[in-house]
Amino acid sequence: MPAHSTVVLKFAKRVPVLIVQATAVVTAIGSDPTAFPSPDPLLSDVQDHVDALAQAEVRARSRTFGAASARDDALQIVKDDLRALVAYVQTRCNQSPEAAAVIAETAGMRLKTVTPRVKPLLQIKRVSPGTVRIIARAARKGQKTFYDWEYSANGGQSWIALQSTTSASTELGGLTAMTTYAFRFRKVDKSRPGAWSDGVTFLLV
Repeated sequence: MPAHSTVVLKFAKRVPVLIVQATAVVTAIGSDPTAFPSPDPLLSDVQDHVDALAQAEVRARSRTFGAASARDDALQIVKDDLRALVAYVQTRCNQSPEAAAVIAETAGMRLKTVTPRVKPLLQIKRVSPGTVRIIARAARKGQKTFYDWEYSANGGQSWIALQSTTSASTELGGLTAMTTYAFRFRKVDKSRPGAWSDGVTFLLV
């Protein structure tokens, strides 16, 4: 599964710093109308919300009754605006993936590349001396599937068949320590065998 890139903006924890951060994002996006032709939400609205937050923060520091709650409400509005701008910048990055990093940086944000974890097709685990458990990536639920298993002790030059199973795992004992074995499997659906997986080597210690 290929990696994908996500636009990230880590919010400052202190309100005064977040006000500066939000203002910087608005300024950055507004300074490049070519890269950001139609910001959503409108930058003028976002700046109005930032200004309102700044005023609410001043009142909250004076400890006026209810001012802290009003400041928190204004803070939430600004955070929602920033999240919306992150989504907008993400859209722009998706439209020009080759320039995504530059686009995100221009907006005062950054690009995080995420490589999804993919469960391997076949895993080998030692369960006791001379015995391993062979685990295949299971078929979809509700799909009746059998699993054929083979192993090799000579680097895949020849393969030895194991008992087929209806579960996505099996065990093999009687193996020799400090020997490298190869394992593979295939799924059999409705009596039609699939292709054998690539062999997976495992050094038994």
